[in-house]
Amino acid sequence: MIIFDVYLKRKPTYVVNNIILPLIVLIALNGCVFLLPERSGEKIGFAVTVFLSFMVFATIVQATLPVNSENVCYLSVFVTLQTVESSVITIVAICLVRIEGRSDRVPDWLASVIMCLTCLQCFIALVWYHKRWWRSIS
Repeated sequence: MIIFDVYLKRKPTYVVNNIILPLIVLIALNGCVFLLPERSGEKIGFAVTVFLSFMVFATIVQATLPVNSENVCYLSVFVTLQTVESSVITIVAICLVRIEGRSDRVPDWLASVIMCLTCLQCFIALVWYHKRWWRSIS
C-alpha cells in the first residue's frame, strides 16, 4: 500500500494583481463621476466608459473562474453588483445633466421620489441603529 501526501499552497498574488486591484480602481473611478461638472459634457461619457469597463471586467472574471453550477463565487457576485451600481450611477449622471440643462424648476414627481428615497434611507438607518442599541442593552 502506497500513501501519498500532497501539500498545496495557494498563491494569491495573481488574483490580487489582476482582479482585486483593478476592481478597486474601477470602484474609485465610479464614484469620481460626480466630481465632474455637468457643463463640461464629459460626465455621461465618463460614466458610460466606467460602466463598459465593468462589463469587460465581469467578462474577464467569468472567463478565469471555473464553471460550477452548484456554488457561485463571491467575487463574481460582487463584480455583478458593482456593474449594477455603475449602471445606476450612469442613469443618475444622465438625469443630473438633463436637470442641469433645464431652466425651469425640478418636476414635482422627481422631488417626491427623492423625498421618498431619503425617508426610506433614514428609516433603514433608524431601524439599524435601534436594533444595534437594543442588542447592546440586552
